[in-house]
Amino acid sequence: MRSIHLADFMAELLRETRHGNFPSDRILRRFVHKRRQLGSRERVLLGDTYYHLLRHLLRIDEAIRAGFDSVPLVAYTQDSSGFPVGDALGAPAWATPADLKDVPWPRLDRWLDQVRGALAAEELKPGLLEEVIPELVRHWPARVEEISEGRLRRHLIRSGEIAAQFAAETKPVRFPIKHSLPEWLWAQIGFGLPPRELDEAMAALNKSGSACVRVNTLLATVEDVMKQCAASNVEVRRGEIASNCLIADKRIPQGRVPALDDGKATFQDEGAQLLSEIVAPAPGQTVVDACAGAGGKTLHMGALMENRGRLLVYDVSANRFANLFDRAKSAGVTIVERLEECPRQPAAADLVVLDVPCSGTGTIRRSPELKWRLTREILLERLSVQRRLLDEWSVHVRPGGRLAYMTCSLLADENGAQIDAFLERCPEFARVPLDESPAVRRDMLTRLGDVQLYPHRHGTDGFFLAVLARSG
Repeated sequence: MRSIHLADFMAELLRETRHGNFPSDRILRRFVHKRRQLGSRERVLLGDTYYHLLRHLLRIDEAIRAGFDSVPLVAYTQDSSGFPVGDALGAPAWATPADLKDVPWPRLDRWLDQVRGALAAEELKPGLLEEVIPELVRHWPARVEEISEGRLRRHLIRSGEIAAQFAAETKPVRFPIKHSLPEWLWAQIGFGLPPRELDEAMAALNKSGSACVRVNTLLATVEDVMKQCAASNVEVRRGEIASNCLIADKRIPQGRVPALDDGKATFQDEGAQLLSEIVAPAPGQTVVDACAGAGGKTLHMGALMENRGRLLVYDVSANRFANLFDRAKSAGVTIVERLEECPRQPAAADLVVLDVPCSGTGTIRRSPELKWRLTREILLERLSVQRRLLDEWSVHVRPGGRLAYMTCSLLADENGAQIDAFLERCPEFARVPLDESPAVRRDMLTRLGDVQLYPHRHGTDGFFLAVLARSG
C-alpha cells in the first residue's frame, strides 16, 4: 500500500468514526470489506494505524497544532473536522452522530485527517511520513494561507518530532496529552489510584486487550477447550483470576475453534467473568438480570447455577436482547425466563444483578473512540439512568437477598459515589464485604470494600462491582 493511499484511507476512516455511531471495530470491518483490493498485510497495517490514531489522537492533534504554531489552522477548519480533538469547539463533532452525506468535508479538513493518519503511521513504521510529505505538500489548500513548500515540509516534520516528544513526557502535568485523554476525563479517570500508578494505568488504556474466552462448564471443561485450541494451532493460556478463562495473546480467527461456535465457549473479558464468580449465584436461587444486554453474564450465571433455579432477564434495548435466547439454547442454559418489563409489584429475588449502562471508560483499550465520543452531558445522562435503575430494581430484592451493581467504568461518579448515594436513599441496604470472597485479591478492593479492576493491575478491562445486602 502506498503511503499516500494509507493516509487517504485513514482520513476516510477518521471521518466515518467522527460522524458515526458504530464501534470502531465495526467501522473498520465494514471499511475493509468494501475495499477488496487490499491484501492481508495492507489490512493489518491499516487496522493497526487506525487504532493507534484513535488511541493517541489528542497527542497527535496537539503536535500538529504546535508544529504549525504560526499557521492558524483552527481558525480555518470547520466544526466537522473535530480538530484539535481536545478543543472545546472540536470535541462536539465526535459526540453528535450525523449522516455523512449531510456533513461537509472541506479540503483542509480532509488534509488534516490525512496528516493525522500519516503521523500515526510514522509512529508504527518510521519512514512513512517522509514518503507521504510530498503529496501532503502538493495538496495543501493554498487558499488557506500561502506557504512555501520548504516551510510546509518543516511544519510537517516538526509535528512528527513534537508528537514523539509528547510520547516521552515524564511530567505528570503533561500526562493528559501523553496518553491522549481529554482534560475533563483525566481529572476523573485516575481517581482512587496512587499518583505513582497514573502513568502506567493510563498507558495501559492505550494498549490492546487480549482475546479472552470463557469455557461453558455446562457443556465442556477447560481442558477440553484447550485441546481444541491446540488442535487448531491457537495458543492459549489459563487466566490468572477467573476459574474458567482462557487467554490468547493473538486474535482468534472466526471458525478456527469449534467450541466457540457450538456453545462450549464464548468470548468474554476475564474481568467480566470474575465479577459473576464473585457474585456467585447459587443453584436453586431466583436471580434477576435486569440489564441483560447480549447475555454474556446471563449465560455465565446460568452455568454457575448449574441450570437449577430461575434466571429472569430483562433489558430496555430490544435489539441487544434479540439473540440472548438463541445463545442460551446453544449454551445449554435452560432456566432463562424473559421479563417483558420491570414488575410493578415487588418480587422476591434472592439476587438482582444490575450491569448498568455507563461511560464504558473501562473498555477504552478495546474501543478507543469512546474517549472522543464521551462528554460531560452524556456522563450526566448515564448517572441519571443508573440512579433510576437502582431505585426501580432494588425493591425486588427479598429481605436477606442481595443486589449486585456492576459497571465497565473507571469513573468514581458511576461507581463508589453512585453506591454511596443509593445507600443514603435506601438505608435498608448495606455493603457486603467482598474481601471475604476467595476470588478477590487485595489489590482489587477499593477503600470501601468494593471491587475495581484495572487493565494495568489485573490485565482485564476496567470493571466495578458492589454487592449490597437487604436487611432481613
